[in-house]
Amino acid sequence: MDIPNPLGRRTVNLRRQSKRTYGKRAKELVFLLDLLKISGNRGEVLSTTGRLAGLAGMSQQSISLVLRSLASSGFLAKQHSKNGERIFLTSKAYDRIAQELAGVSLPAIRDHLERRELVVTGTLFTGKGEGAYYVSQKEYSRQMHQRLGFVPYPGTMNLRLNGFEDVNKILLLHSLHPIKIEGFTTHERTFGDVFCYDVEIAGGPKIYLVRSERTSYDLTVVELISDVYLRKALRVEDGDTVRFSFFV
Repeated sequence: MDIPNPLGRRTVNLRRQSKRTYGKRAKELVFLLDLLKISGNRGEVLSTTGRLAGLAGMSQQSISLVLRSLASSGFLAKQHSKNGERIFLTSKAYDRIAQELAGVSLPAIRDHLERRELVVTGTLFTGKGEGAYYVSQKEYSRQMHQRLGFVPYPGTMNLRLNGFEDVNKILLLHSLHPIKIEGFTTHERTFGDVFCYDVEIAGGPKIYLVRSERTSYDLTVVELISDVYLRKALRVEDGDTVRFSFFV
């Protein structure tokens, strides 16, 4: 009489799952390399899924699935355009390529990439005072000093984005790897995580864009911090246009 071996069935299932996982990882890696090649080593492609399918030798359905998977895992950032979809390889993608390809270092890959600067435009306005309250919390200030390199001025500079394209760029920025300031709890309340993104204003001081888990603002508003009073340093007031940029 044959006795079923559940362990054997599980081993077979694990092997099949392992093969599927490996196959998916291999397909994603090949596609990341294809994108890098198609982009001329710039890490940015403006195309459609149909065109990418033809270039990569895959079906349009497979391309859509791979794009969705890579974007959800943080390897790609996408920006919609009237001419198609602009796809960016993130720093996480370059890390993945470097890890998967033996003998290839991350600096060697990045040295051959042309980084793209994106400029965001917003209008300065007076906020609700929430930024000053949060930035003034000792635990936030301590972590920011440690991780950003400065103690922030007690307040944020609030900008209302000037259009859909600027909102799209901020969504792209949010997909990049931030510096995380951990939330904490006091006797009075709980404070959420804050995510800081390295941005810059030409000729201005060092700044970060901050995004709080508990902000009352929507995506049309961004907040900037620095170790100085930004309005005074930049000589701007409510209603003025302010431009900042970041690299992908």
